[in-house]
This record gives sequence, C-alpha cells and structure tokens, in this order.
Amino acid sequence: MRYTREDGCRAWLTYGLFRADALHDLLEEYGSAEAIYDRFVRSGGAFLKERAGENGVTKLAEQADKLETEYRRRLFEIRKKRFEIITLLEKIDDAECHDLLCQRYIRCLRWEQIAVNMEKSYQWVAGPLHSKALQLVARLLSE
Repeated sequence: MRYTREDGCRAWLTYGLFRADALHDLLEEYGSAEAIYDRFVRSGGAFLKERAGENGVTKLAEQADKLETEYRRRLFEIRKKRFEIITLLEKIDDAECHDLLCQRYIRCLRWEQIAVNMEKSYQWVAGPLHSKALQLVARLLSE
C-alpha cells in the first residue's frame, strides 16, 4: 500500500484532537488535509486556534516539527543512496547496460518506456539485457 502526503496530513490532523465533525468541516472548507497542513505551516497555526484550542495547536505544531525533521532525514538518506547508485553505475563500461540501469533505477522509468527509448523490444530490455546489466553490477559489487 502506498502512503501519500494526503494520508500523512490526515494522520497529522488527528494530533490536534479534532472531533470528527470539526475535522470534516475543515476538510470541506479547505478541500484536503494537505491544504490545511500547508496553511498551518504558513500561518504558524493561528487560523486553527479557534477550532483546536491552544493545546491542540501546540500538539499540531510539535507533530509538524517532528514530521518535518523525519522528512528531511529520510530525504537525505534517499539522496545519499541515489548518489551511491549513480557512482556504481558510472563504473559500468557497457553503454547499453549503463543506459538501461540509469533509466530504470535513477529515472524510475517503466520497462515499456525504456524499450521505446532504446528502440529495442520490451522482452529484450526487461529480460536478457537487464540480466546482463545486473551481472555487471554484481561483479562490481564483489570487487
């Protein structure tokens, strides 16, 4: 199951101790939990004080800070891992395999799109060529 930003914002709103009807009204007014979160961040929570009370806004602010910190930590880890993958792929001498792996694992393209880009069949790209590319990666990792 994919966890979206909207899901995260809805979970965040529950920290404000909103009653179900108050939460429903907020969602009706702003259209999405993301919009509420974005407005909260921009205004420092001022617009929610009437609805959530000082205690609720404080809890939302604390939770927003925690979520922002966790987001930045995860983003840093993802960028670090991406850099490691790019560095590894740069060591692949076979241009076709390098291109395939970059399109798949850096640009996150679907096999069908990679096949079109490379002007090869889907079966060739997703099968033998991918296997060959992974063997080159395995060889590099074992060195």
